Order: sequence, then C-alpha cells, then structure tokens
Amino acid sequence: MYLLIVTILLFIAAYYDWKTLKIPNWVHWFCIAVAVVLCLFKLNIVPIEKMALNAVLVFLPLCLLWGVTTLANFKAIGAGDVKLFGVTALFIPLADTYLLLLLTIVLSSIIAIFKLRSGRFFEMFNDLSFFLFYGIPGKSDSKMQKVPLGPVLFIAFIFYLTPYYDLFSSYWR
Repeated sequence: MYLLIVTILLFIAAYYDWKTLKIPNWVHWFCIAVAVVLCLFKLNIVPIEKMALNAVLVFLPLCLLWGVTTLANFKAIGAGDVKLFGVTALFIPLADTYLLLLLTIVLSSIIAIFKLRSGRFFEMFNDLSFFLFYGIPGKSDSKMQKVPLGPVLFIAFIFYLTPYYDLFSSYWR
C-alpha cells in the first residue's frame, strides 16, 4: 500500500521536474507529511527514527555535492533533486536508497549520451559536469541541456518495485 503512495508522490515530482526542471517545495513538504502519517498508522516498513536517520544520511552528502558544485559554477545536481532523494529515503531502507541513487545516475547517463548531438562526442570530455550526468553543453549555445533527475528517479523506483531489483541488489549486499 505505501509503495503505491510513494509511486504516486514520485510521479508528481517527476511530472513537475519534467515540465519545469524544478520540483516545488510543497511537493517535498507533502511527501514528508505523508511519510510521517504512514509511520503513525504503521503502514511504512521503516520505523520513524530510522526513517529520519536514512533521510539525513542521504540528504547531507547530496547537499554537500550540490553546494560544492554550485560554488564551482556548475551544478551537478539540483537542490530539488537533493531534497527528492532525501524524501525517497523516508520510505525505503538506506541501502536501497543508495542503490536507487546509483541506478538513477546510470539511467541519466544513458539519457545524457542519447542527448549528445553528432560531432559533440569528444567535446563532452571538456565538461566536468557531463561525468556527473546532469548536463551537456548545447551545440548552438553555451547553456547546459539539463537531464531532469525526477523522471529518471521515478523510472528507477519502478524498477525497484520489480523482482529484477532483488537480483540487481543481491550483487551489492
């Protein structure tokens, strides 16, 4: 039951991220409220203390990555994506959250490679942010073509719900 709720919440965040490349703060606050309510009614498999610790252990490193890359003048990950990963950690175990992060990075790298235009393959190595799979320099301008991580996280979460995820995660445990 709670996994269906998480899927719906991630779909809402993915929709906003796809359309605007931003995830509104109310989506994160709503997800946190839903997580607390699910814990109060004991519908979540993660106890509330562990849930908060998981969120902090996911949020802090990603927040540090966001801060450092923002200060260095390239954004490896957006602030909304950092908060979305922290919110996701409220609903699933910590190890699965990190594997979901890894899967999201792999899927976003595949999307980033497909977004490459012809003749731009070797130029991507000059852009450090490509290796973090967030953006690719555009051909006609110097702005970044961003890969929204919300929809990619949603796809990775759908994979998390399949039996194939157990096979995937067994190699990492």
